[in-house]
Amino acid sequence: RFLPSERKITEAKKSRLGVFSIDDYIVTEIPLQIRREGKDKKVLKMSPVLCVKNYKEYVKKVITEELPNITPAISEDGVSIIEIGFAADSGGGSMKFCMSIMNHNDKKVKLHVLLMYEAADTKLNNIQTFSQLTQQIKEVNDEILSIDGKMFKIVQKGVFDYAAQDDIVGKQNSSSTFPCTKCTVTLNHLQNHENKEHSIENCYSDGNIEKKSYKWYNDNLQEVVRAVASKQNNSPYDEPQTKNGGTTSAILQQSLEDRKGAAKRFGNVISVNLLELSSLECMVDPLLHILMGLCNDNLKFMRKEARELDQNKNQVETDQEKMDQLYGDINSKQELELEYIENFREMRNMIGRYNLIV
Repeated sequence: RFLPSERKITEAKKSRLGVFSIDDYIVTEIPLQIRREGKDKKVLKMSPVLCVKNYKEYVKKVITEELPNITPAISEDGVSIIEIGFAADSGGGSMKFCMSIMNHNDKKVKLHVLLMYEAADTKLNNIQTFSQLTQQIKEVNDEILSIDGKMFKIVQKGVFDYAAQDDIVGKQNSSSTFPCTKCTVTLNHLQNHENKEHSIENCYSDGNIEKKSYKWYNDNLQEVVRAVASKQNNSPYDEPQTKNGGTTSAILQQSLEDRKGAAKRFGNVISVNLLELSSLECMVDPLLHILMGLCNDNLKFMRKEARELDQNKNQVETDQEKMDQLYGDINSKQELELEYIENFREMRNMIGRYNLIV
């Protein structure tokens, strides 16, 4: 017999799933885009969507199951805090949105799937699937939950790369006019800095750059939807107090290309926010991705210089000044990398118990 017995299957399910079961989820089929790009990107196909039924109750069940391995943080006023981290990933033809408890004693991260669908990870698909969790998650922000007779404050954080952050808050990507998720700095400002450090003193003192908020995103999205509706000679969209109701309905009736055109004037916002945490500061910056980018820049610099040295070998052998300058530049970049790594370690400790590894 190459298959295990029913008893062994039941035991394996119990040991791995604990108190969790398929009854915690609901499975539906809705029309979703099967391709992100190409000629088939507008083709819709009935696709299965798995979503947790009751997010708050699911969180209680997760904490109850893992409580023996959790050491809550303690706030200044003595409240026990349990941190929940969200993550998203696409691959293998499906999109997964997960949560995990970040206060584990062994610092291991155990993922729990909240939402999964079998289709491309497009903005339209995310709106149609994730919007059923948006309000449920918002209601748990900073809430005090009673679990096993103890009171815990729930602090929720997003641990996403920049691409996922942009999709979740509903903005265009990090190469757009307004690349940052958290402030209104422009791409032109970052690319034309005149050798000045990007700091509060140099950049924020004139008031041209301000912090974003969820209200900022919602207000700009309202303007984008109105602009597109007006251009299409439709009846003006005028529901400023509506968030995931009228806004979502209007967006599903408008093309992404039309919204992109209007978004240039309104902060590059093109879609609804799908995950509202206590504040945008709860979106953890992807420090590992930033370090990878710095390392790649350093490698590109070294490859470029190496090619130039190969092409001018005879001249370089006698040009000691250029060699000294090259080694000086390389050493400076290596020192900068070490400084970023040290800063990253300090930020990791400040963030809390996240299992980020340099």
